[in-house]
Amino acid sequence: MAENGAVALIPEVEALRVEYAQDKTTRERNAVRLREVAQRVLREVPGALLARDSAGRVTDIAIDHSEFVHLDEAAIARVVEVMRAEEATAALAPGADEREEGGPRCVRFSDGTEMYLP
Repeated sequence: MAENGAVALIPEVEALRVEYAQDKTTRERNAVRLREVAQRVLREVPGALLARDSAGRVTDIAIDHSEFVHLDEAAIARVVEVMRAEEATAALAPGADEREEGGPRCVRFSDGTEMYLP
């Protein structure tokens, strides 16, 4: 499972099969919405950057707060505030230096769309 359960990567004999929780039309529509939210965060939170693995993400976005950039508590709070203003519920993962097993936390919009904070 990847992207908080939105993507299943299933190993098969000759290949890796990918299955999504959402149909293609829904994923495409949600991708537009997620890009808009990401751009707002980048615009409104000084120092905020997309996580380096963002190019490979299909059903979510990730804002780096402690792996390659270090946002202070006020900036992290602002990221959460912007996401909530976009009707998202944000949950913050521990920083890279304090992360234990369990990985990233998910941000869920009221329509079921998800994004991550690494």
